Amino acid sequence: MQRLLVSSLLAALAWGTSAALWAEPRLAIEGPARAVAGDPSLLAASPGAIGSGTLRAAALLQFASEPLVLTAPSQNVHAIVNRQLWLQLGASYAIAHRFLLAATVPALLEQHGEARPFDATLAPASAGLALGDPYVVLRSRLLGDADGFALGLGMSAAIPLATSAYAGDPALRLQPFVAAGHQDRAGFSAFQLGFTWRQSQTLPGILPTRVGSSVDLAIAGGLTLDRGRSTRLGPELAASATLGNGAKLLDARSTAVTLLVHLEHRLRQGPFTVGAALGPSLGRAPGAADYRALLRLAFAPEPPVPPPDSDTDTVPDTTDMCPSLRGEPSNDPLMHGCPPLPSDFDGDGIPDTLDACPRTVGEPQLERKLHGCPRLTAPPPLAAPPAAPPAATLEASKITISEQVQFETGTAQLRPESSAILEQVAQVLQKHPEIELLEVAGHTDDTGTDDLNLRLSRERASAVLEWLVSRGVVRQRLRAEGYGRKHPLDDNTSEEGRAKNRRVEFVVLRRSGPRAGDP
Repeated sequence: MQRLLVSSLLAALAWGTSAALWAEPRLAIEGPARAVAGDPSLLAASPGAIGSGTLRAAALLQFASEPLVLTAPSQNVHAIVNRQLWLQLGASYAIAHRFLLAATVPALLEQHGEARPFDATLAPASAGLALGDPYVVLRSRLLGDADGFALGLGMSAAIPLATSAYAGDPALRLQPFVAAGHQDRAGFSAFQLGFTWRQSQTLPGILPTRVGSSVDLAIAGGLTLDRGRSTRLGPELAASATLGNGAKLLDARSTAVTLLVHLEHRLRQGPFTVGAALGPSLGRAPGAADYRALLRLAFAPEPPVPPPDSDTDTVPDTTDMCPSLRGEPSNDPLMHGCPPLPSDFDGDGIPDTLDACPRTVGEPQLERKLHGCPRLTAPPPLAAPPAAPPAATLEASKITISEQVQFETGTAQLRPESSAILEQVAQVLQKHPEIELLEVAGHTDDTGTDDLNLRLSRERASAVLEWLVSRGVVRQRLRAEGYGRKHPLDDNTSEEGRAKNRRVEFVVLRRSGPRAGDP
């Protein structure tokens, strides 16, 4: 299907270009109102698209008074084309709230002008029904949000298939452009800057009118007028200045400025809109009509824009506890949108993926094949072994512990095996009443968000404080504080580093009397 569409397009381009070699002289004077179906403006393109798989359509009726006027060498003014009535039928398709593909087919319903122009090189204005140059538009939002201010880039191409002298150009017209603006229920803004490449032509007169490539600018805006936000009113302006074919900048014969006042109403808050616009033109370039009147009926549904999701994990940033990490939905509000915690079947603090003995409680070891396994015990010596050093010792500014305080994974619940080390901390405090204030400091690794880690470290520090109070330590001698992942001991890129960073420390903040090591 795609190959068939591409082949048909190339064939149409070749036919249209070759037809220009034998057809009568042709010139497009349809003006700047080449709106994309679904855009709020008639003159300026919007950046990007709103909708995912959203189809829109529009019918635009446009009347132009005296769109082509030339001054003969006799200084008489001639309306080569006195009036035109156009019907434009278009459709657009939005993809992923970012890309838009649109096509429009214009038809010249009525045209009047001089039957015998003053110069033989000018064709008479045909009065019959004619086809204009169909055009296609492809654009994409580059920066910004779909429902906020955005910047986009696009390309428009008019295919030379017109069947009347003043319904289209003899060759392909291309317009790359940049678009910016916003669109919401309160109003819209649109800004478009582009360059149109077209075949050069020179029209006769007392001074020649030069047609060629041009720089194009369009600005539009609108505000809603009612509480239901269904009626919108605003000005629109489009300007085009020919740069090629020897035209002087801002020469009236090669410059056109169109001003419209556009009123649009959404019918019963539904997908259909009806709009009308009216305004004059300045300049005498081909297509600069004395005035234009437009009427548009559009099928333009407004699909809801999905909330921002920075990590594209289907969990909106507003409820994602890990907005910069791709995770998954969770019933636990603190883990919603975060990567799942590693499984630890035996509860020894070593994930099953790294645990060489995943079904047996073990401990960290440097040798990979023994990591997470119970340590092998040597046969008892003949003599009684020396007494093991205490697991908790008082130093100058802290109580050092030889093993970490253990918690259930992801919680502040102490594991039973932590009781032994905490008992020795309580004994140190009982033996040293000179310690007036001890800080219980909780630390975590970098798994999860800053808020989650800070909260977890505080809860763990508080749990240790309450345990020491339950063993007779005076509460006024203790203070719990959580630091989250702010002060790591090791690199968080390895599981060993993370295990070292998940810890509880006991810092002496105030003391009196002798220091540690004094007799």
